[in-house]
Amino acid sequence: MPPQFLTREFFVSQKLVGRTGKDLFYKEIIAAKNSQRIPVFASGKAAHSKYAPEREARNFGAESDGAKFTMILGIAGGYHIKSFLERNQKCKILCIEKSREDYDFLKSEIPCVKEISMRENFSVAFPENLQEEIFKNYFPAVHGDLSILTMRAWADEDKILYEKISQEIEGSLKKIAADFSVQSHFGALWQKNIFCNLKTLQKMQANLRYASETNSAKIDTKKIAAIIAAGPSLDGSAKKIKDAREKYFVIATDTSFKALMRTGIVPDAAVSIDAQSLSANHFIGKKSRDTIFVLSLDSDASIANALYENSSKIIFCASHHPLASFAARFCETPFPLLESGSGTVTIAAADFAKKCGFEKIQVFGADFAYSRGKPYALGTYLDELYRATEDKIESAEKKFSSLMFRTPLEKISLDKNSAAKNQVLDSYKNSFTQWLSVNAEFFEYKNFLWSANLKKASTLQADFFSPRFNMNSFKDALSKGIESEIAKMNSCECEIDTNSPFSKIALPYLAFLRNKKTETFCARRDFLLALNKILWYNKNL
Repeated sequence: MPPQFLTREFFVSQKLVGRTGKDLFYKEIIAAKNSQRIPVFASGKAAHSKYAPEREARNFGAESDGAKFTMILGIAGGYHIKSFLERNQKCKILCIEKSREDYDFLKSEIPCVKEISMRENFSVAFPENLQEEIFKNYFPAVHGDLSILTMRAWADEDKILYEKISQEIEGSLKKIAADFSVQSHFGALWQKNIFCNLKTLQKMQANLRYASETNSAKIDTKKIAAIIAAGPSLDGSAKKIKDAREKYFVIATDTSFKALMRTGIVPDAAVSIDAQSLSANHFIGKKSRDTIFVLSLDSDASIANALYENSSKIIFCASHHPLASFAARFCETPFPLLESGSGTVTIAAADFAKKCGFEKIQVFGADFAYSRGKPYALGTYLDELYRATEDKIESAEKKFSSLMFRTPLEKISLDKNSAAKNQVLDSYKNSFTQWLSVNAEFFEYKNFLWSANLKKASTLQADFFSPRFNMNSFKDALSKGIESEIAKMNSCECEIDTNSPFSKIALPYLAFLRNKKTETFCARRDFLLALNKILWYNKNL
């Protein structure tokens, strides 16, 4: 019989491993009654049952069974994660722990944690890299909705940490949702546009006379780059631009192009990143051989084709679409990558100015509000369309009002003038000011004008005009990669490899299919469809 001081509790929770140091989340490892190792929090509370941790964890996360992607807050002894994985062997999981040091300690001292960490569908993240790991591992087009499970004892140990992580997850998922929404609408269009624009680029390079004229184009970076958006304040500032035309290198956004041409200002450059065919209306009837047209590879392909037929100068730019990124590998000088923030062409135009090497920019017409009772300046595509189709019942003003009031508006004062804004315009403004914060030494907004002194860019403007894209090498490499991915998917019941560069090329189109085929969507089958669609475009390019 054991001595009296060696109680039953002694055998249940005897200490096996201790830790010393500051800010420890787990202070030691103890043995449960069944000899399994369980960690103890810094507060002294055991993370799991001291008697049978595996039995306690048997039904953990049962409400999320069948999910394709699950986030689990808290690793501790890993018994709850093991139980969930045994029931959901194909589910990809991202587990979150307080720190790398705590995770390494758990993995080295608890066999269960080491075992689950070796599984292919297991990933781990920490507060400092949580957003990055979510973006890296979770793909709505493949996984659909995700589930979030929390180990309650872990969350209770540090409620401030739990709230911080929860907020980080919420913010990350909002960004992913916004990105997926855009992909689901434009995934098919982007893919088609990229292939068609690459075909136009091939024609441009083969036409030696055209290539020579394009390469001779000059960008005078000693001037001030005037970025022209299409907000209502442009009506008042166009005269200022025209009167001081010689000091400006004018870069129009697609929406403002017609408005500027209407006032007699021929832009030195015009930027378009919109994939929709409607964006071609910004340029119809207003051709200019004196303007350099800066087009995203996934922008509407009819624009580039029409501009080439008109012998206009074209610069193609890369986007963050994986197909465009893959195509950039086959250029002697890469396509310039234009940042567009939340997808606004104003930011893309400003980023083009920075990459050209301009030191100063002034941004006109970037109101980020409905000022002077209307959404756009005179002479834009919508202004022409609404006025051409108005009648006594449906006036242009009524149509503009319907456009503005489609979402709730908030009345504001903009440079002492009455105006209105909404959440979308706010997000555009925030995205623009974030770009300025990163790329400008100084910026200010006064009298409807943004002024900024830019930081020095590393990209040389000469690279823009001569990418020397190798179409044959691109097509061969893409075909081989896609065919290999198809063969892999057909040979076994393996899951979609989201780490493969060729799988990533198909994801925007897969997002489109998931949105289009809500009832009949099957990730595996439709992923194969997306791969074959890429192959078809590539072979018919």
